[in-house]
Amino acid sequence: MILQCFSLQLDISVKGKKHCKRKQKKVDDNVLSPSSKKQKLSEEHNIGEGIDMMSSLPENVLHHILSFLTTKEAIQTSILSRRWQYLWTSISNIDLNDMSSWSNRKKDKGKKKDRYPMCRSSFLDFVERVLLLHDASDIKRLRLRFTVVVNSSRLNSWTSAAVRHNVEELDLSLPVQTRFVLPCCLFTCDSLVVLKLFMDCPFNPPIFIHFSNLKTLHLSAVTFSDDNSTQQLFL
Repeated sequence: MILQCFSLQLDISVKGKKHCKRKQKKVDDNVLSPSSKKQKLSEEHNIGEGIDMMSSLPENVLHHILSFLTTKEAIQTSILSRRWQYLWTSISNIDLNDMSSWSNRKKDKGKKKDRYPMCRSSFLDFVERVLLLHDASDIKRLRLRFTVVVNSSRLNSWTSAAVRHNVEELDLSLPVQTRFVLPCCLFTCDSLVVLKLFMDCPFNPPIFIHFSNLKTLHLSAVTFSDDNSTQQLFL
């Protein structure tokens, strides 16, 4: 009798273990099914990829973000996504200079010396694209600094573009001894509040000058050809 009870108990224990194993196997199959694996991988991919929350911000907020970047950095954001591709064309503060290229040339007079004319040409083309691709919005501040000779027609084109965009502050640094005449539209620009000119060359203002809103005029290394030129500017 005792033997039969022990045999029955052993049989129930074995059956219980088999049942647990089948149940566990069924759970494992469900967990490791292809659909579950695919879902798991998809979730991991989404977590790694992330969501571009910044690009979904309002456009005025994105423009505000760009205002904290340099002109070069703002233009580099065009590679982030399609939303950012042309945002930089509406920046209101443009600051471009070739001082870095000049410094590199001074530090290394070997290989970079031969490449400098090409770098200078590329930089001037870069300035051209930045101003010509700018959208219809206003340019609050334009600062151009050059250490080499700039074609007068190009400079006049850039200055005229700034006037068309209602520039408020114009800062031109041209420490080169080359004669040129700034466009007449600059001297009748109603939006201009600050004008800074650094020019190591004769300065010939036009006969008619009318700055209706100009508050600051800063001239450095400027040479007036005669007294009449001085009077035309200050009277």
